[in-house]
Amino acid sequence: MKSYWVFASLIVSFQPAFGDVYHYVDERGRKVYVDRKSEIPQRYREQVQTIGSVEARTKPISIDLQSVEGQVDEAFNEGLAHQQIGELKSFMDSLVTPVLIQGNSVFVPVRLYYGNQMIRVNLLLDTGASRTVLHDDAIADLSIVKRSGSQARVAGGGVIDTRDVAFSRMEVGPYKPENTMLSVIHNHDAGSRFDGLLGMDFLRGIEFDVDFENSRIVWQKSDYDKAAGDIQQLEALIQRVQAARNDALNGSSKQR
Repeated sequence: MKSYWVFASLIVSFQPAFGDVYHYVDERGRKVYVDRKSEIPQRYREQVQTIGSVEARTKPISIDLQSVEGQVDEAFNEGLAHQQIGELKSFMDSLVTPVLIQGNSVFVPVRLYYGNQMIRVNLLLDTGASRTVLHDDAIADLSIVKRSGSQARVAGGGVIDTRDVAFSRMEVGPYKPENTMLSVIHNHDAGSRFDGLLGMDFLRGIEFDVDFENSRIVWQKSDYDKAAGDIQQLEALIQRVQAARNDALNGSSKQR
């Protein structure tokens, strides 16, 4: 891992990222991040902005297996059961994101929309970073309205220059948060293999599992596993119904 990777992790480790994260600008023009409103000086509270958590846009499919299993006779709709299996498989596919993995580093593909412009970036998944940040050269092709710069206090008390950019939408796997404010920093390593960091302001509250063997991330892993279990039960049910019908047909043939 290059030394810049370590530096990049440090510069966004403003505060522990649990619950909402707030920031304000102090009298020196420095942006300060805190995770509790009580830590904000009274004179700055009117300007506070909240960085909320990300909500899933994909919801689990609910299959009532008991009602389906109650139709184990000629009324059983095998076509509907296969349709439900197809829907469950599509749902599972929506929760899987192929990623690039090098050693213990996971690079996540992300789409960013700025007005009618779209770019693809690869962000290093970093649970030690409080904020999601972008390298300035990664968004150089976008016609972004320039904003005045600001400063952020970092781990160890240092200060770095940053600027915020409001993207109309950010797409990561099944998640598509809108009006997302991201911090942009100068890239000191032109040879870096990633375009920024995917931090805890996005990952907080999201259930995910990195599948290193298959180079993928599975989001909402419990929902993914439940869908897989429902598919197994439906497939087993179809086999039982088919076997029961075959036995009934064979019995009728023997009686003749």
